[in-house]
Amino acid sequence: MLRRRDEIVLGFAGITPKLQFCIGTRGAAGIMVLHEGIVWDILVDFDVIEQRTADGRYRCRLCEPADLFPSREALWTSHCLEPMLAWTNEHFDASRSLLLFGQEGHTTYAQIRQTPDVAVGGPKAGAVYYCPLVQQAGTT
Repeated sequence: MLRRRDEIVLGFAGITPKLQFCIGTRGAAGIMVLHEGIVWDILVDFDVIEQRTADGRYRCRLCEPADLFPSREALWTSHCLEPMLAWTNEHFDASRSLLLFGQEGHTTYAQIRQTPDVAVGGPKAGAVYYCPLVQQAGTT
């Protein structure tokens, strides 16, 4: 875990270090792809713009109608952490690869694909970078 003044950055054990889960102090949360020191793409976001109601409950201002939660922890768990866990469980497995497309300083994007799909378009399917999603010990 890396804690900066305005965000917390978490890695995923056994997953390429190019994928990081970032939570900002203003409610931005998502899985980012970092390549050579730049944010290449944000694969998915789980933003929470919290608001405390007059009766002491919490809601996300991005949602209408908004569900009410008894605490900040309950809001963040339900609205951000559980969806992030479901997303990673669906997408993070050994049969998938991370591919990066584009050019630094221009449009860049990333995709997680089934590894056999990658082979159809050649070893990298036109990507500027390619790696298995699940990492063996000592690989990046």
